[in-house]
Amino acid sequence: MHQTLMKHYHRRIIQLLFSFALVSPCLNIDLLRCQITVDPDPRTMRAVRIDTPPQIDGVLTDSCWAHADIATNFRQTRPHEREFARHQTEVRILYDEHYLYIGFRCHDDESEKLVNRLLPRDAISYPNDNIDFIIDSYFDRQNAYYFQVNTRGVKYDAGFDMDGNWDGVWWCETSIDSAGWCAEIKIPFKTLRFPRKSAQTWGMNFGRQRQADGERSVWANASRHFNITTVHRAGDVTDFKNLKPGLHLEILPYITGRHYQQQRPENQRTLDSGLDVKYGIAPNLKLDLTLNPDFAHIEADEAQINLTRFELHLNEKRPFFMENRKIFDTPIELFYTRRIANPSVGSRLTGKIGRTNVAVLHAVDETDAGENPNYTIIRAKQDIFEKSSVAFYSVNKDWRNEFARALGFDSDLYFGERFTLDAQIARSINPGITKNDWAGEMTLWKGGAHYDIEVMYRKIEPEFNVEHIGYAPHDAHIGSRRYSLWTGISDRLPDWHLKTLSMGHFAVVNRDTDDPGWEWLSQPSIYFAFFKEIQFSIEYGHHHFLYQGVSYDQRQWMLGHENQVFRKLKYELFLATGDQMDWQDGYFGRIREATFNVSLNPLDRWTLDAALDNVWEYRPDGAFDELKRVGYLRSTLLFTRELFWRIFASGSKNTQQYFFNTLLGWEYRPNSRFYIAYNEEIDASGRTLKLKNRVIFLKLAYLHSL
Repeated sequence: MHQTLMKHYHRRIIQLLFSFALVSPCLNIDLLRCQITVDPDPRTMRAVRIDTPPQIDGVLTDSCWAHADIATNFRQTRPHEREFARHQTEVRILYDEHYLYIGFRCHDDESEKLVNRLLPRDAISYPNDNIDFIIDSYFDRQNAYYFQVNTRGVKYDAGFDMDGNWDGVWWCETSIDSAGWCAEIKIPFKTLRFPRKSAQTWGMNFGRQRQADGERSVWANASRHFNITTVHRAGDVTDFKNLKPGLHLEILPYITGRHYQQQRPENQRTLDSGLDVKYGIAPNLKLDLTLNPDFAHIEADEAQINLTRFELHLNEKRPFFMENRKIFDTPIELFYTRRIANPSVGSRLTGKIGRTNVAVLHAVDETDAGENPNYTIIRAKQDIFEKSSVAFYSVNKDWRNEFARALGFDSDLYFGERFTLDAQIARSINPGITKNDWAGEMTLWKGGAHYDIEVMYRKIEPEFNVEHIGYAPHDAHIGSRRYSLWTGISDRLPDWHLKTLSMGHFAVVNRDTDDPGWEWLSQPSIYFAFFKEIQFSIEYGHHHFLYQGVSYDQRQWMLGHENQVFRKLKYELFLATGDQMDWQDGYFGRIREATFNVSLNPLDRWTLDAALDNVWEYRPDGAFDELKRVGYLRSTLLFTRELFWRIFASGSKNTQQYFFNTLLGWEYRPNSRFYIAYNEEIDASGRTLKLKNRVIFLKLAYLHSL
């Protein structure tokens, strides 16, 4: 049966590949140099140079705004694709020697319906009324900065390559009146990177989200299949002349003070300092240095239930490792930043030379054992054709007389708007291993207006091992071959009040080198999204797998539900029931799982988030075994856009570990911050609660920007 199934999927994959090859000529896809579809209504405007700058107060009454070109005639991406927006937006662009100024006038004859919540910086403003825009300052049609502002002036930004961890220095103010609302934005040229040219054109696009009726509109290339961050579909802003980028030097010294207590009855006070430096070696190359970084103000990890036999993958939250992180991401994760637990010093060089993106990261990790390993990561990514790239990867860890290394090559190839081929090949290099240490992956994706198909192949050889530097979990000294196929169709059915109805099927066949047969998974699903922000998904999974020579058939039903209740309450519910291998206790039984997430806004400046995940495990005879439960509660209160207070608590019933954090943060000037934090970790595994760690922490950082 398994051989027959495997042959069937081989035939299906080959048929799909041949289908793509046959239809490509019909789609005018040139595999050597793809042509990008352009908007039949291309958008162009001028940036106007001024001598007297506007006052950034959120009101476009300064006389200089009257001299600016106006970008308008926004079109909808939803709900009525490419129709002119019912509520139009006007954008003006000015600049002087040091700053770029952007003014938005958002017309709205129902301004009383504006949703304007006060949120922390970098919180995605949803559900909110907001404007957003991108700046492709290299005009390479591949990378851009992203900015978003809501009606309360809350800022979100992302750096090149849509790096959401980047925090640029810029200012904005907003105002609401009977005709709608305005946003006035000021961005220093030293915050952006651009080539040294006397005259420049930048790619830019502008968008607006109106929450009352769900209208989303953009200035250039309105299409529901692409969003504003699709850089090559932006408009052109001309007449930037004699721009001065500045020194691009930021110095952020900080001092920290702490009082901490551990499980042993000892108290200690420390006063310490550190330094972050960002320096633009060239307009398109930046050097970041960090010395003695302290991340005590970073929120603790949320507790998770692990139902696999491999380690959990934890999200990165530390700013030094988050910024510019996207360039290090590959399908097979050769560099996992959480391997560096306690860096004492770090440096990172990132930027673009011609059409080559480069990144070099070096860090020294302090350990209790005194090993202090050195990590060095080198990444080079070459743009080819309009949107494609090929890349090289090198990861190295050295400590004492040991080492762990990996080399890799990968590519992202675009053939037209909705046809991609991604591939990666990698080798791990470890002491005593000279063969069978390769891994590779290839993914082919083809999409249309109402369908998409993805075919993936991954092979991991038995001795491929990046456990010291990356994250690619598999059983030691065991390799695998994996084929997967996703097929999906979707459409809009407004007569049924459906914003989206999609159906799909995910199929996988896999074979480990120590197993005589093939494992497989079949998982059909259906998804409903209603216009009132109500969503449902239903999935059924049938997983046939082998473990220690025994075959198992695991069947599960899964239900997901999400609902935005008015603007004050949003919740998500996930339910699952069926078979499950208990890898910890070594039996094949049944589980029931219920996960509930809720976000509540008692006030427009106060958000409560909570989650609770419960897993009930049953033995093969039906007897109840144990309940695994994890959860967290987070409260975020904004006094102003710059001053907030956060409380976070997280815990796990089965590990009996509980964490509590509270943080008062004040951004007293752009990217200069003051923190007071209290962190506590409790061990409840015994008869009495035991304190593991308690820290009271203060941090003051002041940014000098030149």
